[in-house]
Amino acid sequence: MISNMIKRWMPLVVTLLVFGGVITYFQIRDYNHIGIEEKERLTKLADIIGKNLVPQILLADRIITNVIYTLPTWKAENDGFKRANHELKIINDTINGIPPLLVMDANGTVIISSSPKLLGMNFAHREYFITAKKNPNPNIIQVSSPFKTVLNDFAFTLLRTIKGANGEFAGIVVVTEVPEYFNNLLDSVRHSPDVLTSITHGDGKIFLTSPLNENLINMDLAKQGTFFTRHLDSGQATTVFTGFAYATEDKCIIAQSSLQLTAPKMDKPLVIGVTRKLSAVYASWTRATFIFSGLYGVLIVVCALGMIIYQRRQLLYNNLVTIQEAERSRYISEITISKLILEERMLNLQLSEEQLSLALNASKSGIWDWNIKTGKVYFDANYFTLAGYEPDEFPHSYDEWEKRVHPDDVVEARKAIEDYMTGTRESYDAEFRFKRKDDTWMWIRTQGKFFEYDENDSSLRFTGMHTDITESKEAEEIFHESETRLSLLSDNIPDGVVYQVDTGTDGTHRVFTYISGNVEKLHGISKESVLHNAMMLYGQVIEEDIPRVAELEAKAIASMTPFRAEMRFRLPSGEIRWKLFTSAPRRLDNNHLIWDGIGIDITDRNLAIEERLKIEQQLLHAQKLESLGVMAGGIAHDFNNILTTIIGNAELALVRMKQESPGINNLRKIEQAATQAAELAKQMLAYSGKGKFVVENIDMNCLLEEMLHLLEVSISKKSTLRLNFDPNLPAIEADATQIRQVVMNLVINASEAIGDNSGVISITTGCRECDKNYLKNIWLDENIKEGPYVYINIADTGCGMSRDTLAKIFDPFFTTKFTGRGLGMAAVQGIIKGHRGAITVDSEPGKGTTFKILLPASGMPTAIVNSDSHTADDWKGEGKVLLVDDEETIRDVAEEMLREFGFTTITAYDGRDAIKIFKENSDVDFVILDLTMPNMDGEQCFYELRKLNPNIKVIVSSGFSELEVTQKFAGSGLAGFIQKPYKLSVLKEAIQKILVV
Repeated sequence: MISNMIKRWMPLVVTLLVFGGVITYFQIRDYNHIGIEEKERLTKLADIIGKNLVPQILLADRIITNVIYTLPTWKAENDGFKRANHELKIINDTINGIPPLLVMDANGTVIISSSPKLLGMNFAHREYFITAKKNPNPNIIQVSSPFKTVLNDFAFTLLRTIKGANGEFAGIVVVTEVPEYFNNLLDSVRHSPDVLTSITHGDGKIFLTSPLNENLINMDLAKQGTFFTRHLDSGQATTVFTGFAYATEDKCIIAQSSLQLTAPKMDKPLVIGVTRKLSAVYASWTRATFIFSGLYGVLIVVCALGMIIYQRRQLLYNNLVTIQEAERSRYISEITISKLILEERMLNLQLSEEQLSLALNASKSGIWDWNIKTGKVYFDANYFTLAGYEPDEFPHSYDEWEKRVHPDDVVEARKAIEDYMTGTRESYDAEFRFKRKDDTWMWIRTQGKFFEYDENDSSLRFTGMHTDITESKEAEEIFHESETRLSLLSDNIPDGVVYQVDTGTDGTHRVFTYISGNVEKLHGISKESVLHNAMMLYGQVIEEDIPRVAELEAKAIASMTPFRAEMRFRLPSGEIRWKLFTSAPRRLDNNHLIWDGIGIDITDRNLAIEERLKIEQQLLHAQKLESLGVMAGGIAHDFNNILTTIIGNAELALVRMKQESPGINNLRKIEQAATQAAELAKQMLAYSGKGKFVVENIDMNCLLEEMLHLLEVSISKKSTLRLNFDPNLPAIEADATQIRQVVMNLVINASEAIGDNSGVISITTGCRECDKNYLKNIWLDENIKEGPYVYINIADTGCGMSRDTLAKIFDPFFTTKFTGRGLGMAAVQGIIKGHRGAITVDSEPGKGTTFKILLPASGMPTAIVNSDSHTADDWKGEGKVLLVDDEETIRDVAEEMLREFGFTTITAYDGRDAIKIFKENSDVDFVILDLTMPNMDGEQCFYELRKLNPNIKVIVSSGFSELEVTQKFAGSGLAGFIQKPYKLSVLKEAIQKILVV
């Protein structure tokens, strides 16, 4: 039989196989042809994009560069900017297709633009501006990283930096809205809507796609194995290949062409990528194959069915008797099976009734049946139990039942029934309160349906089920009340936002499920906006803080523990605020990750901490300098006492010895060495702010002009000196020599900071009113008062200083050049401090240093306050002198000096001893009084002497400056001052002045 079937159906099978093979051949041919054509189209598209994009970029760059450099200077007047803006607008209106062009100054403000609406806007916060300012190179076109703008979701710029006449950074030229031009170009050449075009950095990272696909931004194609690492010139052939692309499992046809500017050169090549999925390329071929395959399959099925039907008919014909006998046996079996099925259904029905009763009891539900014609209502036993009634106590009519429904719910219950009966509602479902037997209220939910019986019954029945929902209603009310309280509480937190965020199952999808209403106050966006679009809030986070916060979130998810993070937000107003977020993760049953937390505004706290730390650092620095100053002043004081003895004895010896004596030269060398030691003591006193000053009213501009030649020959030949003086500068009270020392020191330091490079040293003078807010940022000093100050700015373009170096520059013997051998900047600070002035330093590595010196303005005409007077060397005096000093050696040498001048001398070792001796010697002509002594110092002793004799003349002797000492005795009748160590001639001059008076 099988051989007969093969002979009968073999021709049909062969015909079907040949037909299928022909169809398959043509489909394979079409498949290869489609792939070749698509690769050619994508290759041409990549070439068109590259060849059109490059000339436009070059044209834009040359146009705007020519406009800028045709201006008279970079710091042009406003009319120069207007002309440039006008020319760019004409170019923009005349030449279609070039991107908008603009120029920013060194502060990031747009001063020239082909689009008037961009003028005046500031883009200093843009990453590309900051990067260009740090690494300016006008010979290279820089390609920025992608960023979001108002007009584009992702954009990038091509820019060139501009340098001023002196080589400093002066601004940048920007070709903007490259994505807009890019998209317009693609719209004009794209042959299929499913083509994805991208621009990729030379390092293999995508930073722009059209149409926009944010998931592909920053994707590293080199790691995907689909990126050619070699960089092609724009004129070479485009590379085409097929492979996996963009981290998907779909194969794609990819065409890539490099875009590289050579004149001027770009800092990195750009690669144009044109991609189309194979599924889209072969979509039509796939549909045709599917249709042919379907038809071919249907044909095979039809033929197979025909064969089966034919063979079955043969089998049925041959076994007809057997089938008839089987039918009789099947009929008998069906009767037996029907009886068994009926018995099983009866058993199942009984079982279902028992299960229904158990289910109703467990769910607190009851069944009812309402005969609308008679008005009688049937309730099962569970219904009685729910309401607390016995079966004979419960009403069995609708009217009686309705009386137990809460009055406020009767109307709603009736309306629900009427709406259902009239067809307004698709089902009957209502909730109402029902009175129990103990007069308490229970919530019931009832659901029902109509049933129409046959004509003999002629009645309409309404049947359904009641469920006790009292507990769920009470829980709902409690939840609603709690939610209301939470909302009220969270909305009234003054500086905090309460929130709940659903981040999906993988933690990346963010949706706010709750946020308090004060988000509008703290973030400048409405609550509704945040709930509809979570990125409106997340987008405010400063980009630099995102990786740190993401790492904390990942750790919290891994351990399912709360996390705290401080981050900065940029509000719509542009203000940056600090927020502290405390949040705890938890998982729901559906595996969604939920974050419950609160965000607190801590900007004021951080500013206060920053200000406190700054003040603490300044105080510590001031205390350290003050301690060193006190130490230096004390050492200089003791040193001056010793030097006074040495110099005094040397001078007395020189006076008393014959000129031909061999020891004369030795004494003069001793005097010379002691004088040099006195100069060192002066430096120490200058550091402590208590040096000797010859004070006069000085015109600072004139002093600097006189020093100009000396400064020019003292600095490196590669350093250029620039002066910028305020012509209306008031005078200052200062020691000209000391101020010259300060200026010379700072200018030489600036020249050494510039080193072998070319640089500029600028000296600027001016006057400003200094209040408390301004003076709090200077080096702290208790003598600084509010008022007008003359300032001198000495700025250089040298190597600058780090924070650690800045903290040490005023330390004694600190230097950055070689081993310290002097007080250096410490003496500079001491001189300024002694003049009741201040000094500030602003420096950054690689960007130079600026010193600002503040000196109080006097407002008086310039005149010499102290002048020298010379008297005859053979002068002699007479009378009695009281010499007061705690150093015995000084008392001895000063007593000999006074005797040399012809005076009778009595001595005292401290203030108390001086008062006692003065009372015993009323014929004392004048007193020489040391200022610093134990028991009773010179100042207190002076006032006690004046009480005993108001006319007594007192000369004060001290190692401190005359300015400081005379301030202490201002208006008290001090006769004179001698600064230690003093010579014989200085002592004689001071005595002559008081005796003449």
